[in-house]
Amino acid sequence: EERKDDDELPLFKEAARYFKDQAFCASKDEGLEVVFDDFVCEHAAAFADDAETRDEGHSFEFTELHNEYLRLFEKATERVLEVAGGTREQFAKECRSALRSGARPEGEQWFLESCMAALDYEVFYETMVRAGRKRRKK
Repeated sequence: EERKDDDELPLFKEAARYFKDQAFCASKDEGLEVVFDDFVCEHAAAFADDAETRDEGHSFEFTELHNEYLRLFEKATERVLEVAGGTREQFAKECRSALRSGARPEGEQWFLESCMAALDYEVFYETMVRAGRKRRKK
């Protein structure tokens, strides 16, 4: 039964594995996790402030930041999809499927959250607000 799960999300699992390896092998300032971490560190505080003061709607600046994050994410995943022989559409579908199926094994959960933040603005916004608040407490 476990094998079936692997077959259902081949691209997602391959991408999660690839990025985990990249981050592990990477020097301190490269690799997917670090790329996104830098992005989050740089912008998260503004999102946390916004969540406390905003009345309605989202600022254009945050939409632009989401687009920037999406570009970073797509650039990072393109290579894996090329090697694995998959399409962006198939990958996005697998990400949604992984999300619906609940918690992922360690190493995939972080990646799933990164995927969903790229695919969905609201998820991106909430993720950034949470990150901003967490950094404030430190």
